[in-house]
Amino acid sequence: MLETRTIYRSELIDFLREIPELQATIGCTQSEPHRFDVLSHTLQVVDYVRNFNDIRSYGPAGDERPYEGLTRGEILELAAWLHDIGKPETKTSRMQDGKECCISFYGHDDSGAKLCYLILPRLGLSFADTRAVSNLVELHLRPAFLARLWPQVTDHALYRLDVASREWLP
Repeated sequence: MLETRTIYRSELIDFLREIPELQATIGCTQSEPHRFDVLSHTLQVVDYVRNFNDIRSYGPAGDERPYEGLTRGEILELAAWLHDIGKPETKTSRMQDGKECCISFYGHDDSGAKLCYLILPRLGLSFADTRAVSNLVELHLRPAFLARLWPQVTDHALYRLDVASREWLP
């Protein structure tokens, strides 16, 4: 498993206990460009988000609690933990020469967003905080899709992403 700077074994064990749905991500293989299974990739993303939060050193605006209980940084980190939670149930692949290939996870963003509504209230999050995390999980693929299309991306596509994410991003 990938070692990260800020995620400690005890913290991971606690997350797996609190969010058993994450257990299905252990050993859930992915295709390129991913080099790790889904859980290891998730840990890497969480580490990046924590580094981003550190670099950003949230001032008064970032520490605000725009919803009911979580700060923007906490919402972003929870979205990082859950951004690929829908992958195990949407995974499809085929075998070729005894190896798994053509791996895809169509709809994992929508599936993950729906899972947020089951997982986060169980952890005691308010509806507003759950909705914020769920929306980020649902939107997490859009920036990468737009980056792949660059420079053919239209201003309207960027505007739609901005409108869809404006409320949820720090």
